[in-house]
Amino acid sequence: MQLVELQEAGERFARQGLGLAAVTYDNEATLSEFAKAQKIEYPLLADTESRIIRAFRVLDPDNSDFNRAGDGSVPGDMAYPGYFLIDRNGVIREKFFENLYYERRTPGSVIADLFPELVEAKGVPVSAPHLTVRTSQSDIDAAPGNRVTLIAEIELPAGVHVYAPGVRGYRPVQLTLKPARGFELQAPAYPPSRSLSLPAIHETVPVYEGRFRIRQDVLVGMTDREFLISVRDSPGRTKSVEVVGVLSYQACDEKVCYPPSRVSLTWNLAVKLRKMNPRAAPENQRKP
Repeated sequence: MQLVELQEAGERFARQGLGLAAVTYDNEATLSEFAKAQKIEYPLLADTESRIIRAFRVLDPDNSDFNRAGDGSVPGDMAYPGYFLIDRNGVIREKFFENLYYERRTPGSVIADLFPELVEAKGVPVSAPHLTVRTSQSDIDAAPGNRVTLIAEIELPAGVHVYAPGVRGYRPVQLTLKPARGFELQAPAYPPSRSLSLPAIHETVPVYEGRFRIRQDVLVGMTDREFLISVRDSPGRTKSVEVVGVLSYQACDEKVCYPPSRVSLTWNLAVKLRKMNPRAAPENQRKP
């Protein structure tokens, strides 16, 4: 379904001047039928000998037998699903891949990595002592195996700062997500901080000021059987899941360091079981 998700996100990439192309081990007949059935408009490249897959070193040795014909005559050189960002000179600038075949970044999460400023903070602003927080996310819908990015955008008034991770002697800002059934939590990603000099106490400390974002990826798990059953049995095979987090911090201005504070945050995801599309062409047409 990654090819379909790319089509759905195509306009978001195009607005940034990025074109799309996908490479698979399928033959041209299969890809042509699939593109027609799924209304895929970007190029699908048939790499039937897996030359591109091997050249880019993304061959998945653990799953390369997955698509063999019953008699073993049809090779099934599967690639790790992922993305390369390649510039006009053919130089790879970024790559986004997971360790397991069934774990896949969504196109939205790739956009959130490449252009974090474009992920609009649409959540209702949450007021807390000395700051305001809005939540956003790379995707509203997700499927088992998808990796989705959750974002907390913090805005501080002029003259106020919070301490960044790595500070000593002060409490740093920290985003902590509560465990959620069916989700695997990745480590939060904090932006670069700036150094603030405190002449009165002869210290220099890492801080955040103004507006900044903390990002954390969550993986919709494939191994929690009870969770997957609950999704299957939900109306429309879609389960609404609330991910809850806590932002803790200590705010200071030029004169006062205020007591440590905490604010609760929430993100909502619609987890869907997507139907796998049958092959567009017969098995004996897939490879020469």
